[in-house]
Amino acid sequence: MKIYRTGTLPPDLKSFSCEKRHEDLKEVLHAIVSLLLIAAMFFMFMIAAAAPEPQVYPVGWEEVRG
Repeated sequence: MKIYRTGTLPPDLKSFSCEKRHEDLKEVLHAIVSLLLIAAMFFMFMIAAAAPEPQVYPVGWEEVRG
């Protein structure tokens, strides 16, 4: 491998530059955050869609106290 005095990377190692890794990391973090937000929205909708406890209980229903 040739040694470059300018401090730049040789052409075959350009893909491993810090800039590219930084961009990839930002992309991955953005994807993870998006997935977490989608999952949170899904669970909120599932909780909202669950049948609430009835306010008026059917006739003959008694609370069991232990």
